[in-house]
Amino acid sequence: MIRIRMYNVGFGDCILVTVDQPDAPWRMLVDCGVHASGMSAHSIASVVEAIITEVTTDGAPHLDLIVATHRHRDHVSGFADPRWAAVTVGEVWLPWTEDPADEHATALRLTQQTAARGITSALAATSLPSGILEAAMNSLTNEAAMVTLQSGFAGAPPRRYLPVNGAALPAPARPPGLTAGLIHILGPSHDPAVLRHMEPPASETYRSIVPTAIDSDSIPVVARPTPFPAALTLNQAEYESQYPILAKALPKATRGRIINIGVTGEQDLLATIAGLDNAINNTSLIITLEVGDDVLLLPGDAQWGPWQAILGNADTLALINRTTFYKVSHHGSYNGTPKSLVTKLDRKITAGISVNRVTQWPKIPERALVDQLNRQMTIFQTNKPPPPKTNISQASDGSWIELTLD
Repeated sequence: MIRIRMYNVGFGDCILVTVDQPDAPWRMLVDCGVHASGMSAHSIASVVEAIITEVTTDGAPHLDLIVATHRHRDHVSGFADPRWAAVTVGEVWLPWTEDPADEHATALRLTQQTAARGITSALAATSLPSGILEAAMNSLTNEAAMVTLQSGFAGAPPRRYLPVNGAALPAPARPPGLTAGLIHILGPSHDPAVLRHMEPPASETYRSIVPTAIDSDSIPVVARPTPFPAALTLNQAEYESQYPILAKALPKATRGRIINIGVTGEQDLLATIAGLDNAINNTSLIITLEVGDDVLLLPGDAQWGPWQAILGNADTLALINRTTFYKVSHHGSYNGTPKSLVTKLDRKITAGISVNRVTQWPKIPERALVDQLNRQMTIFQTNKPPPPKTNISQASDGSWIELTLD
């Protein structure tokens, strides 16, 4: 039996997967965070407490595997809680883009972090609503949480940065303690072109109203950003001062180099925020957990580029076709679940959306997408009661919703 518990953090992800095994249950936590603009009635601190209580046996809290799909606050902010220091963890998995020993990954992170810092500095001098600032802050380093993921928890768990190479479908992994299943790593790609391709074509989207699309190819992902005004720059000393632990991982070629990022007006600012947010989404660790006849598809916030690569490969497509549970990507936004993916989910499955209404994103979740998923499968949201007569239950206080697969 598999239990998929999605905590009602609000606009964010926090998923506890439990696989019943003869000796002891195997538990995997995928993400733990919430967006500052979309918090639910259940604080992230209370969610962390509930998780630790759930995974404690005989006074000893233990998780076999923690997966952090990407560093956005709405996926990792809960890991800043100091109580994680007492939780023994078997392994921690992160996307290859977080590997401190990978020079290309470090350059990518530095570019994105510098962009986020420049944006938040620019916003301080504008009259834009605070929600826009929070959107930019979602892409900051989130250093306290990332330090826990990189070096925290009890038991000195090894870290794995995945996938290790550019293979479309590397050999499946069997993490510690999992005797009844395998995990396949489907992304993120090592190809910069895949990471950069964020906006799906109109033919691949379910949208009620189609706004003007951002030209995602204009947002720098790996290359050094174009210089901008001095007020929006961050040099090496400033970076080391603000992010001392992450700065230690900078490759020698980067040290001492001035990195510039900025914008020239409000429209550019909003486009840059959206582009940066989407670029980090495309670094999501995408996994499937295979246990018996069940395949759980957990894609973080992946957008078009990774999906295009996955759906264009025969091996990964065969795995997608066997999905029995789909964690809807990017909280049900129009750019997280392409039509060609939905058409491949042609068997009777269950899908879950972790979401909360946010004023500045009234179309998340996208109604046209939700309606289509409802026509094909059983679907639930963390902020709503479960559908009747299903194997989906909910906590009495609404703090979590859980699917049971026999």
